[in-house]
Amino acid sequence: MSYLFLTSGLAFMALLLLNVICDYFRCVKSTRFLVMPGQNPMMAYVVGDLLIMPVINLLGIASLLVYFNENAWMGFLRGVVLTALSVLVTMFFTRIKCFWRT
Repeated sequence: MSYLFLTSGLAFMALLLLNVICDYFRCVKSTRFLVMPGQNPMMAYVVGDLLIMPVINLLGIASLLVYFNENAWMGFLRGVVLTALSVLVTMFFTRIKCFWRT
C-alpha cells in the first residue's frame, strides 16, 4: 500500500507542477515534448518494442547496447536514450496526425 500512496503522491505533485508551468507561466513550447506523446499514448507505449528495437537490430547496433550494462549509470543512460528516441518517434507520428487508438 505504501508504494501506491508514494507513486500516486509523486504523480499528483508532478501533475500540479506541470500544470502551473504550462498554465501560469505559459511555457507551452518548452513542454511540447511532454504533451505530444501524451496525445498519442498507445503509440508511445509500443514504439520502443515494435519500431525502435527492430530497427536497432536491423542496423546491427543491438550488440553495442551490451556496453550499457556495465553499471547503474550506464543503464540509466540507456534508458534515457531509448526513451528519447521513443518520444521523438511518437512526436513525429503525432505531428503527422497518425494516432493509434484502441
